[in-house]
Amino acid sequence: GAMVLLDLESIKSMAPGKFFRDHTGPINSLDFHHTEDVMVTVGDDDAIHLYGTNTGEKIKTYYSKKYGCACVTFTHAAQAVLYASKVKTPSADHKRDNALRYHNLHDNTYLRYFMGHTAQVVSVSMSAKTDQFLSAAKDRSVRLWDLRTNNCNGIIKCKATPSVAHDLQGIIFAAATDDGEVKLYDARSYEKGPFATFHLEAGAGGGPKPR
Repeated sequence: GAMVLLDLESIKSMAPGKFFRDHTGPINSLDFHHTEDVMVTVGDDDAIHLYGTNTGEKIKTYYSKKYGCACVTFTHAAQAVLYASKVKTPSADHKRDNALRYHNLHDNTYLRYFMGHTAQVVSVSMSAKTDQFLSAAKDRSVRLWDLRTNNCNGIIKCKATPSVAHDLQGIIFAAATDDGEVKLYDARSYEKGPFATFHLEAGAGGGPKPR
């Protein structure tokens, strides 16, 4: 179909086409698959809902009752997702409490657990090109993983709680901390440190200043 230019007026003219009220508590994250017509949501009610975006219908519901769920993201498969734990009653095993879970939705099984973070995971980013993904947590660290192994491939220590994101080519990733610092890394040689650092000043004009 023809491309539509989105401006302020066209956005104002839009209206919701469908409401989903399946969660019984706050929805804490959602993700769209990059090629298939599916969306996944997870909430503080420990529920995982899979929706068909072309039909506007719920496909199936899953649960992560024991460890909760947050920061959901699709892997390359439309029937497999990654998400962080979100426990309501922490145990003495902080790494297990804050593990990432690789969940096969097709047969409702866990394919792998990724343990290493010692505090709540707040951000997960899947590479668009490889099986690698990133996680960031309140333990002030970014961890690099591969879906094919439980072992952590690398750790980046931060001064504050970070968030992470990959670029669409899978070459660069960013780690941003809540003190306004953004660091860019080459995914192929992240151990060399960031190749660019920006500091975003709240309320300041003129854009970010590189360091």
